Amino acid sequence: MEASFPKPWTGTRMNQVIRFALETAMRRGELAGMTREMVDLRKRTVTLPETKSGQKRIVPLSSADISILKDRPGPRRLDGKVRDIGPDAISRDFAKACRNAGRAGLHFHDLRHEATSRLFEKGFVK
Repeated sequence: MEASFPKPWTGTRMNQVIRFALETAMRRGELAGMTREMVDLRKRTVTLPETKSGQKRIVPLSSADISILKDRPGPRRLDGKVRDIGPDAISRDFAKACRNAGRAGLHFHDLRHEATSRLFEKGFVK
């Protein structure tokens, strides 16, 4: 899926969000709300204290995820947020990226389905 995005999106904030979503299967609100306190690089996890289902979830981080977090452009935010983008901006920017790539009609949530399929294939989801 990510291979079809045009070069202008490579290395951009949205490219990192898309790659992280494909690696972790996190929802857009979870990505936008992720704080540094939730990330444990030593344990290689993100702890989501309350998900949409009302449950705590621990998301394992791959080497690619860690690299994405470390390569995050821009200054550190004072509020502790890892990303400087909100859920609505994620949806808007994703739609624009899809249109630019000739893939109009995809939704950010489609990445969650793709990520879950990838995790299943790797044996992480049963």
